[in-house]
Amino acid sequence: MYARMYTGRDIPFPIDPEIRFIRQTARILERRQGERAVRFWRMECQRLYARLQVQGLADAEIRAYVDRFAEAVQAEMRRAAEAERQRRSYGGAA
Repeated sequence: MYARMYTGRDIPFPIDPEIRFIRQTARILERRQGERAVRFWRMECQRLYARLQVQGLADAEIRAYVDRFAEAVQAEMRRAAEAERQRRSYGGAA
């Protein structure tokens, strides 16, 4: 399921559910601040952990998946921030 985490470099087509989940999580985190962001992040990681646990994965494997998920969300947030900086530096020109 999360064995191949999105790193922000290549965008496969069609966009698979992993990438959609990563992007959605990143966008929500970008809009939240402080404790709301922390609570949301913990809840998402706990949900992911529980979902993988139900699938029968071992604790160490689940932790590795959650770590890769966290890295992928951070990479997506960096990618989006850089795209926004570039958009602003070019005056919004495409």
